[in-house]
Amino acid sequence: MQLPQSLRYLAWAAFAASTAQANTVVDGLSFGHKDTISSNHRDIPGWRVSGEGHDPQILSDRVILTPPAPGNKRGALWANSPLDKDEYVMDFEFRASGQDRGNGNLQIWLTQGGQPSGGISSIYTVGQFDGLVLSIDQYGGQGGKVRGFLNDGTVSFKDHHSVDSLAFGQCDYRYRNRGEVSRMKVTQTGEIFSVEMDGQTCFTTNQVRVPAGYYFGISAASAENPDSFEAWKFIVATHELHGREEVRLNPPPVYGGEAKELPVFNNPEKVADAPASNFKSQEDQFRDLHDRVQVIGTQVDNIFRLLDDMRKRQEEHHHEAMTLNKNGPIHAHVEIVEKAVGRIEAVIGKIEGGVSAVRRDLEGKDYKEHLSNLQSALRDTHAGITDHVSNIVTTSAPKMWTFVFLVVIFQVVMFGGYLVYKRRRDSAPKKYL
Repeated sequence: MQLPQSLRYLAWAAFAASTAQANTVVDGLSFGHKDTISSNHRDIPGWRVSGEGHDPQILSDRVILTPPAPGNKRGALWANSPLDKDEYVMDFEFRASGQDRGNGNLQIWLTQGGQPSGGISSIYTVGQFDGLVLSIDQYGGQGGKVRGFLNDGTVSFKDHHSVDSLAFGQCDYRYRNRGEVSRMKVTQTGEIFSVEMDGQTCFTTNQVRVPAGYYFGISAASAENPDSFEAWKFIVATHELHGREEVRLNPPPVYGGEAKELPVFNNPEKVADAPASNFKSQEDQFRDLHDRVQVIGTQVDNIFRLLDDMRKRQEEHHHEAMTLNKNGPIHAHVEIVEKAVGRIEAVIGKIEGGVSAVRRDLEGKDYKEHLSNLQSALRDTHAGITDHVSNIVTTSAPKMWTFVFLVVIFQVVMFGGYLVYKRRRDSAPKKYL
């Protein structure tokens, strides 16, 4: 008997809910999923940072593996701990930018023993290694390509005559100068290994499976015309099946007071799976669907209650933040500014009052008589000064006859002196040769 279409939809929903898996982030292998990548901008918890020709720059939200200039630089990040699960999901966000003809490459490694020997490597410079590497570069002249390579530790890539031919999967992907971060998602679950770029499948295979105990790494190299490679997030999560367990969310940050945890909801009993042959009648089928729909309804109700509680707490935090701003240091500074403005306004008011009084006084009195008296006094003063100066010049000037007499006396003295000189010269003894 075939179920109605609405019941088939409910059956698929119940099946999805009963077989759902949750991803648990492995903090020791992840960065960029918290408030800041590094608290001191010198190291990343759980990772080893290295560079050739420069030191990778660790910022609060990203790691600059290779700088915009100069070129021929290398940078790498390697996890200190191995991945202890063989099923995982890896999300990597990165950005590449540079000149129009810039070049370089970026690699994601999952290898045994960590970083291969020989320094910071790419697929073209690495020797023998055991594991997986995903390479992002401009191979093929298509603006970018993502390729996957495997090695069992017996092949030296740097000595191989054609490394590009060893790729087991690839896709075109333009990753340079996009103006936004690019996202790579790698999933290894069951028998499937898949790579996605920005939510689109790049390649998938059932021939690749990396065992547990391997180390993650990120490396980048720039060319003579460099590309700057930035790692923004690297999150590794492992699959874990949910049984009957408590689901507890971390309490949200609060602005003041004590932190309050969100409510804890117990998952309802999981409906046991059973083969379809056990349901002989439509009643049995409906009962099974009813039970599963009840499980879904309970979960949805828990989610609704959780969201409603989060909304209420967000409103409380907003109210607390506004209260702190009102009564805190900012409010005190505002009061000081307001008092200063009040004092300035009072001084300006006094000045305006004085100016108004002077204007009223000028407008209410006649100063014509005062101005006329002032002009008369100035004229009298000017005339007196002129007469006084003329009198001084007149009384102080020498008489003309006195001047003539002095000239005559000077001429007589000079003539007398000349006569005396001539007489003495004539009376002096003569000298002959």
